[in-house]
Amino acid sequence: MRGVIEYFARHQEERLSMTLIAGFKSPEDVLFEEDFKRWNERMNLILTVDGAEEGYEGRVGL
Repeated sequence: MRGVIEYFARHQEERLSMTLIAGFKSPEDVLFEEDFKRWNERMNLILTVDGAEEGYEGRVGL
């Protein structure tokens, strides 16, 4: 899936809009963190984790 996401992130003229929803078990399990930062600038990104320690500032929940 990463290749498809990267393609549409780079070719915004080929889509009207795009929302990427990604979930991970914990903040430590998040893959491709640098890609998510870049993609967040080019599409609607919803990144969530199932559980996190107190102080985590992202979305938590299933």
